[in-house]
Amino acid sequence: MRGTLPTFNEVWQREFRSGCLKQLEQFPPETSFLIGCSGGMDSMLLLYFIAAVCPGRIRAIYVDHQLQAQSRDWGVHVQAECMKLDVPCIVQPVHVNAGNLERQAREARYQAYHQHIKSGEVLVLA
Repeated sequence: MRGTLPTFNEVWQREFRSGCLKQLEQFPPETSFLIGCSGGMDSMLLLYFIAAVCPGRIRAIYVDHQLQAQSRDWGVHVQAECMKLDVPCIVQPVHVNAGNLERQAREARYQAYHQHIKSGEVLVLA
């Protein structure tokens, strides 16, 4: 069983890379991207991948909903990773209104994206 794991990982990585490259090919080569980055594995993988294939054409944004004690730490983590990649990073704290917390957090997050996205820039989310 141990011998099959690297093969599976290689196939998965190849498929992931191929799928992402197909998506990126739909945009003109000068397109820039704003990566919505939560600090979780999916968005960090996306950040690292797009930083590798589109260097100099990406920025990242971490939206701090301020709903968890560690949310500021996640923002620091995202900033540190972006610094390693030479990717400009925005950390945007938002206020989440009472009510349906998930919906309110999503609306606050999308307002932050809208506030920071530049003309012609494409928002990319994991």
